[in-house]
Amino acid sequence: MATPRVSVIIRCKNEVADIGGVLCAVASQKVDFAYEVIAVDSGSTDGTLELLKNFSQKFPQKFPLRVIQISPASFTFGYSLNVGCEAAKGDVLLALSAHVYPRHSRWLAAHARHFSDPRVAATCVGEKTAGVIHQDAAAFLANPHAGCDSANGGYRAELWRRRPFHETLSGAEDKEWGYHFQKQGYLVVLDPEVRELHKHVVNGSRALIRDRHMRSFREHRAFAEFLPKRVLVVSLLRRLLKKGLPRNRESLAWYGGAIQGIFGGKRQVW
Repeated sequence: MATPRVSVIIRCKNEVADIGGVLCAVASQKVDFAYEVIAVDSGSTDGTLELLKNFSQKFPQKFPLRVIQISPASFTFGYSLNVGCEAAKGDVLLALSAHVYPRHSRWLAAHARHFSDPRVAATCVGEKTAGVIHQDAAAFLANPHAGCDSANGGYRAELWRRRPFHETLSGAEDKEWGYHFQKQGYLVVLDPEVRELHKHVVNGSRALIRDRHMRSFREHRAFAEFLPKRVLVVSLLRRLLKKGLPRNRESLAWYGGAIQGIFGGKRQVW
């Protein structure tokens, strides 16, 4: 079998409801190069591991599928991604969440095409109306919420081997990695062609509010470890000017989590 050009790395835990559909979407990609899939599981108990095993046995001709298990206690976003990258054989490392569905069969090729430019360190989805954007360090600082995304993002393997993902951040390990290389002159490509359907299901309004708050708190607490607070506050103000004041409890929870994460406050229980 040919050496894969792209390694798709899927982090998962208890994703039996979605990971089969995600794998089918990955298997439907129309490309003229070989690729592989590596699943990094951190303690599934819902049948995810059995589904992965059955898929690899049923469709061995689609792509090599390897499963790596890590203990739940060892999980961080950066560590689990590094485990998958370490096992990867491709020149492009494509991180994909187990509940993120590529929207079309050109998704993989759309990511991979940008790496023919040696200046490109990473790829991620961009706004449809903005077209393809080549984001440098200054552009990232102007809007740190846009940029590398390990839910659906490609990374140059050569650069990852030079400097893996940060393993102790509570989140934003993807954007921290991208910014590290942007400061060295590399670019992150934001391309609407790599868009996805993100199915993160949270049942119940209170649970949704808690989830929004927790995710925002976790991401902004990580941001505050590598970006000046001034940059983050200005970014929040720009977001408010663009989108307007929060109109529901979910948006309020997001902003509350962001402020508490930036300024080191204790996360509230909503």
